[in-house]
Amino acid sequence: MSSTSSTATRAGFFDVADWRPEDPAFWSAHRGFAIRTLIISLLALHLAFAVWFTWSALVVRLPGLGFQLTVDQRFWLPAMALLMGAIARFPHTFLVLKIGGMWTTFIFTVALLLPIFGIAHVVQDPSTPFPVLLFWAAVAGFCAGGQISSSSANINLWFPKRLGGTALGINVGFGNLGASMAQFVVPLAVSAGIFGAVAGDPMIFKVIDPKTKQVLRELQMWPQNAAYVWLIPTVVISLLVLFGMKNHPARGSFAEQMKIVKLKHTWIQTILYTLTFGTFSGFTASTPLLIREVFGRLPVALLISNA
Repeated sequence: MSSTSSTATRAGFFDVADWRPEDPAFWSAHRGFAIRTLIISLLALHLAFAVWFTWSALVVRLPGLGFQLTVDQRFWLPAMALLMGAIARFPHTFLVLKIGGMWTTFIFTVALLLPIFGIAHVVQDPSTPFPVLLFWAAVAGFCAGGQISSSSANINLWFPKRLGGTALGINVGFGNLGASMAQFVVPLAVSAGIFGAVAGDPMIFKVIDPKTKQVLRELQMWPQNAAYVWLIPTVVISLLVLFGMKNHPARGSFAEQMKIVKLKHTWIQTILYTLTFGTFSGFTASTPLLIREVFGRLPVALLISNA
């Protein structure tokens, strides 16, 4: 891999010409910029996780809105988002040293607008075919799910090695909280017309007894708000990235970076990561639907739904 030392032959408004975090005097004078980069990075990653896990919080409401989906199809929607997020990590990992961390973060933060508008559009029509819903789940995964790789690679460049683990932990830890944020915010957002007529008309959500198939209750719901709720944060954070972050001078070609695939430890770490983060993300995405399918048929659940 190319050297991450800190001299660059050129620098512009969006680039840093020199970065030497291991130099005590340099670090003391410039650590404020590194901390600012970390704060903006963790906000962008937090938002990406929230958009990425929107399907897991939204999918449990689709049957009540009239979507004719099997249980398997409902599980596939958040699963597809996770799958495409995993695939997206390959280009994300290498883009930081190819085009710069700021540009990578900016491009994929702006790209969140694609799944935001796409999801908001298709969930307003219960006749939307499953392949279309699956496509937008894949788009959400590709645009949002890979940012953890580029974000980590970028932050690692800005801090001295003695602080690298701490910086990465803060960045990834706060970013992962975006999954929880989606689980809390999406149910609130879809239950109120927070954007008024601009976001579209409400739909009727029917609480149905799974045994008798009778409608127990009807509610107004705005499923499009599950996506639109991230619209303003996406615009704000995109601007923060563009004007608050800069590209690190370290650069490397794809060919140079691909040398890591020949290392045994690369594959060991990949397996460990799959078993740890993969388990976390899989359980997080499937838990809402799992709770609904396993416990939603209990009499107590029906009483709560009909309260």
